[in-house]
Amino acid sequence: MEIQKIKLAQQIRSIREYKGYSQEVLAQHLGISQQAYQKIESGITRLSKERFLKITKYLELEVSKMNIHQLEEMISPYDKIIDPSNLNELRKEIKSIKKDLQSLKKLNVNILKILERVQQEMVKKSIEL
Repeated sequence: MEIQKIKLAQQIRSIREYKGYSQEVLAQHLGISQQAYQKIESGITRLSKERFLKITKYLELEVSKMNIHQLEEMISPYDKIIDPSNLNELRKEIKSIKKDLQSLKKLNVNILKILERVQQEMVKKSIEL
């Protein structure tokens, strides 16, 4: 379990307890079982964006005060949407990564060839001795 996810879950739990709400009350508000809610607070279950917003509204929290990186770790990846305006930038980045990968593969082949030559030279020298 990632540390950020656990920290956010602990923050939600701390605020819920501070405000005097039980897990059962929040679970009811979300329309889930207390056990399912407990898994959210323990960091086992990722939140959907909808549930996260319901929790913050019920606990009267401002999302802007939360650590955005922690939110991204906690919220389900299915709720993340790629901004269409960034697609070209993402495509360029993918192309660049593919080129880097090809270069690394070629470098790896060259290193293997060099190692093979070194090994052959070592064998020759050991035979000569």
